[in-house]
Amino acid sequence: MTMVAVICNFYMIIALGSQMLGPELFLFPNIAFTSTVVLVVHTTVLSQLYVSSKLVTDVVKKQVLPKLLAKNERKWVEKHCLSCRPLKCYIGYVNYVDELAPLNFVNFCINQVVNLLMLG
Repeated sequence: MTMVAVICNFYMIIALGSQMLGPELFLFPNIAFTSTVVLVVHTTVLSQLYVSSKLVTDVVKKQVLPKLLAKNERKWVEKHCLSCRPLKCYIGYVNYVDELAPLNFVNFCINQVVNLLMLG
């Protein structure tokens, strides 16, 4: 829903900016800026779950396991640790938020605004 607000408000600012007078001149840019900040901050916070859990699993696999275990126990624990994956916060059924999600969302919004401007 936030992406729809970003796309619509940026389109209104660019396409109809010369026709806006009074309060709407400040309303649409305010909504566009606020929803862009909310979109970027929200997805960045969600992506930190994936980034930090990936970092923890990588550190455990590469640095901690070789130091702690004897050779006879190492194979089982290594197989168990290799099966552990980073935590993912899903959006819908398929997509999840990783470290590039904020950039992808903003890129999608910019592309849609440009498409609307080219149509209109």
